[in-house]
Amino acid sequence: MHPRRPRQSRAPTALSPVVLLLVLLLMLLTRPAFAKQEWAPAEPELGKWDWARIDSGEWIKGELIVLQRDTMFFDSDKFDELEVEWKDVLDLRLSKPRVFRRTGNRVDKGMGDLRDGILRVHLADGEVVEIPRIEIVSITYTEELELQHWFVRIGANLAARSGNTDQQDVGGNALIRRDATYTRWENHYNGAFGKVDGTQTTNNHRATTFLDLLVTNHFFVRVPTFEFYKDKFQNIDARYTAGAGVGYEPIDNKFAEYRLTIGAAGQVSQFDGGTQDTDAALLFTSDLSLDLPRDLDLDLKYALQLLVTDIGRTAHSTSAILSFEIWDPIDLDIGAY
Repeated sequence: MHPRRPRQSRAPTALSPVVLLLVLLLMLLTRPAFAKQEWAPAEPELGKWDWARIDSGEWIKGELIVLQRDTMFFDSDKFDELEVEWKDVLDLRLSKPRVFRRTGNRVDKGMGDLRDGILRVHLADGEVVEIPRIEIVSITYTEELELQHWFVRIGANLAARSGNTDQQDVGGNALIRRDATYTRWENHYNGAFGKVDGTQTTNNHRATTFLDLLVTNHFFVRVPTFEFYKDKFQNIDARYTAGAGVGYEPIDNKFAEYRLTIGAAGQVSQFDGGTQDTDAALLFTSDLSLDLPRDLDLDLKYALQLLVTDIGRTAHSTSAILSFEIWDPIDLDIGAY
């Protein structure tokens, strides 16, 4: 008779792989549920912080300064001022009332939040207006400082040479612009003055002002437009051109702006010696502004005054300015006129 072997328990060996498999399966099944739980800020308190979620999934806290030209300018609590393309903003929670301008020049005022591509504006009377994000043109403060509407750029150049020839050249240019919800007022000036061996060789000045009434996102009416021009060496003592026109802006984003205008004007020219001419003119302008990499800006402008009463005195003017940012308020400009 053989002795009976003791019975061995196989339960722990058999159960361990099963338990492990069940644990792994449970983790795999529950993981997607945890992955879907994305962090989001609490609803904003009145007067506190604005919140924006960008396409990377990150939330930034701070203050929305303005949305214009498809770019959101956001003053971050940690990263100073940021520029974010409007299409890259997924969510927006605003803590202060704003003015929302949309296509068709429709304006709504109130608290706003952007979710799932829809901007909901809570009006003062309790009504909620839903606006597709693609229709939003601008977001501004309800009460803006007048200074925030203005842009000023002033440039000057000086060249001097001495020796066999004494030569001095002085030039200047200026742009003063005011942007509002429905209007754009621009004022331009450029001029040059030069001498060689004490004899004046250059003396011309051009000043232009116009007011654009924004009808739609791309279409505007220019009324009035006015230009003063003087050039001693073209025998033009003073030339005044006043008119009106219409314009179209096919490109308007953070990288480029392009405007075309056409119109009609009356022109009075006073020549050296006291003679004077009065003419009718067709006006055409083309303005292109490019925001290039490495803090470079390029502005190209062309204007045509086609005198229908005297084609031979048709006038063209062209300018190109390439700006290099040296320090926040100071640029180095290379210009041609």
